[in-house]
Amino acid sequence: GAAGSSRHPGPSAGGQGLLPGVEASAAVQAQGPVSAEAATAALEQAAEQLRDAMGSLPEFAAISHRIQLDITEEGLRIELSEAPDDGFFASGSAAMKPQTVELLKVIGTELGKMPNRISVEGHTDSRGSDEYNFKLSDNRARSVMEYILSKGIAPARITSQGYGETKP
Repeated sequence: GAAGSSRHPGPSAGGQGLLPGVEASAAVQAQGPVSAEAATAALEQAAEQLRDAMGSLPEFAAISHRIQLDITEEGLRIELSEAPDDGFFASGSAAMKPQTVELLKVIGTELGKMPNRISVEGHTDSRGSDEYNFKLSDNRARSVMEYILSKGIAPARITSQGYGETKP
């Protein structure tokens, strides 16, 4: 699986996400009998390949500390955290910044090599109303999902959901 999340209704908000304002996770789907050890080893290998691919991006060094890859019970979790002064989306918007698009190109390519389902989750900080933050997080998660779909991921493999500030 894969994961990521983000939060960021404004320029000084902190956040986490696959893309800024987005979090994604994917569950491991067994293709026949697969041991837990084999599934974990496959996810660890995928995480290493993703780290290597992201490392090829010129801007990666500046944002690498804001990208975390973890193996969880659900699968491979990719979490992108926004900095108070630098996010993955335009402030208060679901429009991705150019560096976010470049990062998603790499992430989408690597996710395309995996059989796992993908869940993209959007999160925000507490600035703004609950309704505003929910809508913003949902729009950001959808924006990431649509971008990943445009790179050839099968629609049946991916879902998106916004959580606003309710599920940090």
